[in-house]
Amino acid sequence: MSLPDEIKQARWTLQEQQRLLSEAQAEAARTVSKAGERALTMIGQHDLVKRAEKQAEAVLKDAGLRAEETRRAADRYAWEVMQNLETQLLRTVATVKKGVEALRTPAARPAKEVEVVSGR
Repeated sequence: MSLPDEIKQARWTLQEQQRLLSEAQAEAARTVSKAGERALTMIGQHDLVKRAEKQAEAVLKDAGLRAEETRRAADRYAWEVMQNLETQLLRTVATVKKGVEALRTPAARPAKEVEVVSGR
């Protein structure tokens, strides 16, 4: 019993259609799986980026605090140096004033020095 060629052709077409549909479904499943994996990777990368951003913020905050602390320490040091310099300068000015006063009053000098200074 031989089936007409059209029926054979129809069966072959139906089988080919099912085969192609099965391949398409398998390809779709692979694509969905890859998309899922890619989504997980992207989520992981997003989490990694978020953690890196938080860490960077913490580093910047810490650096800002350290910079401020360093500025304060430098200001304290400069203030101390200026205070010491002022004290030394005041002592020097006092010594210079004493010297000027000593030179201003001839009575404070011996007579011999007065003659040399005045040209006698």
